[in-house]
Amino acid sequence: MKRFILFVALTGAVSVFGADVTVSNSVYQLLSTPKASGGDTLTAASADYGAYPSGLATPAFWFDASDTSGWTVGEGNAVTHVPSKSNARYLTSDLTGASWTGWGDVQNLAPILAYDEVLGANCLDFGVTGSRRAMIFDAEQPAGCTATNKLSSIGTAFMVIGSQNGGGWVFGGGATSMINWHRGSLYSGYTRWTPYNALAHSAANCAAGFYYSYTRHDGETYIPWLVGFNGGWEVFTFAATNAAEAATLAATGVGVNDGRAVDGPGRSGGMKLAEMIVFKEVLTPDQVKSVEKWLRKKWF
Repeated sequence: MKRFILFVALTGAVSVFGADVTVSNSVYQLLSTPKASGGDTLTAASADYGAYPSGLATPAFWFDASDTSGWTVGEGNAVTHVPSKSNARYLTSDLTGASWTGWGDVQNLAPILAYDEVLGANCLDFGVTGSRRAMIFDAEQPAGCTATNKLSSIGTAFMVIGSQNGGGWVFGGGATSMINWHRGSLYSGYTRWTPYNALAHSAANCAAGFYYSYTRHDGETYIPWLVGFNGGWEVFTFAATNAAEAATLAATGVGVNDGRAVDGPGRSGGMKLAEMIVFKEVLTPDQVKSVEKWLRKKWF
């Protein structure tokens, strides 16, 4: 029997997809929770999810396509500016003067504010895979450092995401960082993470902070590199292993992938986003579930 070992301080043993897996204590709590037999799986028949949970840290970034206050929407509903609901940060499709130049002379395009009939609401549509529709974060400039377009220290991220078009090249960046969350070819791919720092790569060409973490699809917990998006709309969650690992994870933007000339803008687009909430903190399992349930109630 093949064994996947995740080296962390507190561990529990579970069986996932027929393999013995050693995971962190918080991940163990989630993986060992019953699912279809009455656990925390998110379904339309589940109990009332309540309001947005209290007691959480302020999100590092938050956008919601049902609230476009402050958005810049131009001709053809092209979205060139998306402010964060939680602070002064923003996403922009204007790469003028940006630190990220991964596509060279190839110009990116803005995503579209579109109504999705299945969702029954507006979303930010990044088009098909390879669409070049992408946005970057505004620049961070820590004391004594060069301004860099990125969102740093990603501990927990929630997305209401549609992967009907291959979805998606989200949270990319860096000069040589390699793998994003996506469905892969023939709708069977893997859920991956692109770290901002390419030197952080470990097993499976992704940062240790991702490799030893967990992802959740509609309330089900998975080993990140085993399960991709479902081809439709879902509530998706990523959580890093711990604060130290989260501090190594950052993203230049949404839909930009990386700067490898061999791929260029081919790894772009492919997803629709209705809402995205990002925390620097690694939320507890109970906090994760509460945000997921709130998003599920809101969008589905």
